[in-house]
Amino acid sequence: MKRKTLFKNAVISAAALITVSAVIYSCKKNVQNENPGLAGASFFTEMKSVTPTAMEISAHQVELGFKRDKSSNGAIPTAFELNMPGGKNYQVAVTSKSKGFGGVDIYVGTVKDDLAKGPASKMRNFTLVDDPKNNAVFADFSIDKVNYTLSKKEDNTFRLSAIKPVEKNEKDAIPASRSAKQAATELAVAAGEQCNGIYIIDLFVGYSNQAVASIGAGNLIAYANDMVASVNNGLANSQVDNVRVRLVGTGTNPNNPGVVPQALDDGPTWFASGLASTGADLLCLVQQPTNAPGSAGGYGNMPGWVAVAGANWTTVYRHEIGHNLGSNHCEPGIRPYAAGYDNGHWATHMCNNSVNYYSNPDVLDDQGHPLGNANTANNARLWRERAAEMSGRVAHILPFTDCTSTQ
Repeated sequence: MKRKTLFKNAVISAAALITVSAVIYSCKKNVQNENPGLAGASFFTEMKSVTPTAMEISAHQVELGFKRDKSSNGAIPTAFELNMPGGKNYQVAVTSKSKGFGGVDIYVGTVKDDLAKGPASKMRNFTLVDDPKNNAVFADFSIDKVNYTLSKKEDNTFRLSAIKPVEKNEKDAIPASRSAKQAATELAVAAGEQCNGIYIIDLFVGYSNQAVASIGAGNLIAYANDMVASVNNGLANSQVDNVRVRLVGTGTNPNNPGVVPQALDDGPTWFASGLASTGADLLCLVQQPTNAPGSAGGYGNMPGWVAVAGANWTTVYRHEIGHNLGSNHCEPGIRPYAAGYDNGHWATHMCNNSVNYYSNPDVLDDQGHPLGNANTANNARLWRERAAEMSGRVAHILPFTDCTSTQ
């Protein structure tokens, strides 16, 4: 039996701020194309504080410190400094670059805050998506357990947002409809979908028009790629190397009931055309939060293929896809070990979601403590075991291009 499960991200609470990329046309292309280390260089400059929205702790208008000209293929430096409002600076080291849906460049790195040390040197993921086609940049990262996003707004300005945490609510068990179960069974591809031995799970992201207004129409491709990157970073951090999520399409729809359970039933109808044309295995609905009864930060069928997440809560989807996988929160899901884990210092995706990891007893945090339990909390094992089933719900339509990227 599926059940729709609610997410409550208990992440966030204090100071420090951001980073970001380059997307402003300049004639300094020699410096840009060399992509130097530039350690200690500022990645953005604070212009002014602005009034926060209901979903923000604080917000600032910032100006990017690095620019890229039209002829370059990306000019994000390999090392830079986040000059956070409040005066504290943080080093960022970019460790990888890949291509994503829509031709975007996805940069992943580490924020060197006080928690990024020892065995947990990769715990503090910094992700930046550079979308030249839409002249957009979207970044998200955490500093000292506070989540931040940076996105392009009108007039080529950028907004740095400290995001409010999502309150946790465990009352989320709702059975899935029989028709949804039958549809999943009929479409299943028994052997799964692989690219050079890696199972590929195709995702379609459907935005409501109200969510578009909140996120920004030019940011939709970058935002969806960022959601996917957060999941894939979590998988890589958790030593899950046989499965990856691939974004295959986005769409918009006027319906915005909010982040409520009913959206999980109605969403596949709203985006039926996009799902059919892309062969997506999973659907994530991005809704602008409302005050409707049952509102939450996110819901997901457990196990299943549909999830809904509140706009601007970028870390919600990595939790909701965990419910699609079959994990519960801090207690067992579809298997005894299908649970997240809180070791008292860090809480993995499914058990409060304060760090970009799925539970795995073989992974240690910065204090040398395991991020899971072999008997009760091993979502890395669950991912490996269910990779074929998750990737094979629908036969893929879009060809695989690069098995090491998110295309």
